[in-house]
Amino acid sequence: MPLTRMPGGKLGVQAKGGSGGGVSNVISNTFHVGGSIDEKIKTEMVYEIEARIAAATPGITKTAVARVRRENTDNPAYLKR
Repeated sequence: MPLTRMPGGKLGVQAKGGSGGGVSNVISNTFHVGGSIDEKIKTEMVYEIEARIAAATPGITKTAVARVRRENTDNPAYLKR
């Protein structure tokens, strides 16, 4: 899932399309940097954080999907649907 800027400027990931019945997940991260900081350094920090989150997102998504799948298959009520 691509990392995108959400409305309001927050960084997030949103699932679109597929046959999941229109389910959408949005993950937003907010970072506050205190003190005086050079604008160039601040921009570099934001890009570095965005890159690290983008790199970690596939693993996070895979782990979350596996957990939900495991919980659902262990639930007899779910299997009767």
